[in-house]
Amino acid sequence: MRGGDGEIELWGEVTLDDYPLTTVTVQQEGGGAAPSGAVTLRGRAG
Repeated sequence: MRGGDGEIELWGEVTLDDYPLTTVTVQQEGGGAAPSGAVTLRGRAG
């Protein structure tokens, strides 16, 4: 989606009541799942 618009659909086996805040971080490819701390998007579902 670099340089364009699009839609991303995420799903998980948890409820929004349990995890209402979503945070997207920049991750180094192959660097593991721990958050890098470089937040690019944060928001609440609702």
